[in-house]
Amino acid sequence: MPVNVVTIQGLPELSVLNEMGVARVSLGPSFLKIAIKSMKNLAMKLQTYEGLSDITENEITSAYLKDLVNKNYR
Repeated sequence: MPVNVVTIQGLPELSVLNEMGVARVSLGPSFLKIAIKSMKNLAMKLQTYEGLSDITENEITSAYLKDLVNKNYR
């Protein structure tokens, strides 16, 4: 039977899970947590007048976001 796991601290690397036969890894709120961490880190930089290049050199463009909203994945 296929085995599914949820991402939690202490979980083996994805390659190890694959070797073990895990069929699906559920991320749960992991993507949101990573996004919030990134926003927090940038906000802390901005408070000390740093981080502008993080914004201006971000490879995620407005066009990319529009495509995501319109489900035109690249």
